[in-house]
Amino acid sequence: MSHLIVSTAAAALLAGCGEEAPGTPVIRDIAEPWQAAPFLVEQDVYTTLEAACRATQVVAAGTPLAVIDVRGGDTAVVVFADPNNQGECHMVRDPGGAFTASTAGGMGGQGSVPPIAARAITIHTVETSSNMVGPGANPPLTYLTGRAGANVHVVVVVLSDGRQVQTSLWDRGWFAAWWPGDDKRVQLLGYDAGGIRITAP
Repeated sequence: MSHLIVSTAAAALLAGCGEEAPGTPVIRDIAEPWQAAPFLVEQDVYTTLEAACRATQVVAAGTPLAVIDVRGGDTAVVVFADPNNQGECHMVRDPGGAFTASTAGGMGGQGSVPPIAARAITIHTVETSSNMVGPGANPPLTYLTGRAGANVHVVVVVLSDGRQVQTSLWDRGWFAAWWPGDDKRVQLLGYDAGGIRITAP
């Protein structure tokens, strides 16, 4: 799976480590506490998340999966996209163990998702969601999705208080991340394959 390579390379960059990432990725549990960097889970979790988001009919049938962001908290962000369709779900695991879309949205139409420049980074959505899945009060969560050009290999979100959140960026041109709280005043940092900060084209 190509997204595994991107995730481990990005983790090494954020850690400031010049050594190569381990060859065998570590598989973790989506129920772990929230992390500033995404991590990998079992393939069946990705499959379940994809199916649950598709079931909302947020995109046309057959629209390919673009990225799934998993970083704990029983929460994930799922994005589908092609040149004519885009859809995304903020998924939360309910008390029964199933994943439910807390929020979902999409767009469709000929040319709805135009090409993006090779060094470009753009935000598509940044939205705060008060998770309504499950009983009791639920604190707000903010999720972000966006697009990255072919020369962008790592995207990091900088929150207003200076904290950095590494996005999930597969090789399909879309990235996603989420964090606790309602901070939407963000900055994006992009890096190329060599870990060099990308400046404006």
